[in-house]
Amino acid sequence: MGQGAALIARAGEVRVPFLLLQGGDDRLVDSRGSERFFAGATVPGRAFTLYPGLYHEIFNEPEQARVYQDMLDWLDRPG
Repeated sequence: MGQGAALIARAGEVRVPFLLLQGGDDRLVDSRGSERFFAGATVPGRAFTLYPGLYHEIFNEPEQARVYQDMLDWLDRPG
Protein backbone atom coordinates (compact mmCIF):
# COMPACT_ATOMS: atom_id res chain seq x y z
CA MET A 1 0.00 0.00 0.00
CA GLY A 2 1.40 3.39 -0.98
CA GLN A 3 1.62 6.31 1.43
CA GLY A 4 -1.40 8.06 -0.05
CA ALA A 5 -3.56 4.96 0.20
CA ALA A 6 -2.35 4.36 3.77
CA LEU A 7 -3.30 7.91 4.73
CA ILE A 8 -6.74 7.57 3.16
CA ALA A 9 -7.26 4.27 4.98
CA ARG A 10 -6.65 6.06 8.30
CA ALA A 11 -8.86 9.09 7.59
CA GLY A 12 -11.47 7.83 10.05
CA GLU A 13 -8.92 8.22 12.85
CA VAL A 14 -8.83 12.02 12.50
CA ARG A 15 -10.38 13.51 15.64
CA VAL A 16 -10.00 17.24 15.04
CA PRO A 17 -11.81 19.48 12.54
CA PHE A 18 -9.80 20.23 9.42
CA LEU A 19 -10.04 22.33 6.27
CA LEU A 20 -8.96 20.80 2.97
CA LEU A 21 -8.60 23.15 -0.02
CA GLN A 22 -7.47 22.07 -3.48
CA GLY A 23 -7.32 23.37 -7.01
CA GLY A 24 -9.56 21.41 -9.35
CA ASP A 25 -6.96 21.55 -12.12
CA ASP A 26 -4.02 20.65 -9.85
CA ARG A 27 -1.61 18.57 -11.93
CA LEU A 28 0.59 17.57 -8.98
CA VAL A 29 -1.98 16.17 -6.54
CA ASP A 30 -4.94 14.12 -7.73
CA SER A 31 -8.11 15.57 -6.22
CA ARG A 32 -9.70 12.11 -6.11
CA GLY A 33 -7.38 11.21 -3.24
CA SER A 34 -8.42 14.35 -1.37
CA GLU A 35 -12.07 13.51 -1.97
CA ARG A 36 -11.57 9.95 -0.67
CA PHE A 37 -9.72 11.20 2.41
CA PHE A 38 -12.49 13.71 3.16
CA ALA A 39 -15.19 11.08 2.70
CA GLY A 40 -13.38 8.70 5.04
CA ALA A 41 -12.99 11.28 7.79
CA THR A 42 -16.23 11.68 9.69
CA VAL A 43 -15.14 14.20 12.30
CA PRO A 44 -17.61 17.09 12.73
CA GLY A 45 -16.36 20.44 11.47
CA ARG A 46 -14.38 19.10 8.56
CA ALA A 47 -14.63 20.96 5.25
CA PHE A 48 -13.40 20.39 1.71
CA THR A 49 -13.47 22.89 -1.13
CA LEU A 50 -12.35 22.06 -4.65
CA TYR A 51 -11.71 25.14 -6.79
CA PRO A 52 -12.37 24.43 -10.48
CA GLY A 53 -9.84 26.11 -12.75
CA LEU A 54 -7.22 26.59 -10.03
CA TYR A 55 -3.94 24.71 -9.99
CA HIS A 56 -1.57 23.49 -7.26
CA GLU A 57 -0.72 26.85 -5.67
CA ILE A 58 -4.23 28.05 -4.83
CA PHE A 59 -2.91 30.91 -2.67
CA ASN A 60 -0.98 32.30 -5.66
CA GLU A 61 -3.83 32.21 -8.19
CA PRO A 62 -5.68 35.31 -9.45
CA GLU A 63 -8.68 34.06 -7.43
CA GLN A 64 -6.63 33.91 -4.21
CA ALA A 65 -8.92 36.38 -2.40
CA ARG A 66 -11.76 33.86 -2.59
CA VAL A 67 -9.51 31.09 -1.23
CA TYR A 68 -8.33 33.28 1.65
CA GLN A 69 -11.91 34.30 2.42
CA ASP A 70 -13.03 30.67 2.49
CA MET A 71 -10.21 29.92 4.92
CA LEU A 72 -11.13 32.86 7.16
CA ASP A 73 -14.81 31.90 7.07
CA TRP A 74 -13.93 28.37 8.18
CA LEU A 75 -11.76 29.67 11.02
CA ASP A 76 -14.53 32.04 12.16
CA ARG A 77 -17.27 29.41 12.15
CA PRO A 78 -18.91 28.54 15.47
CA GLY A 79 -17.73 25.50 17.36
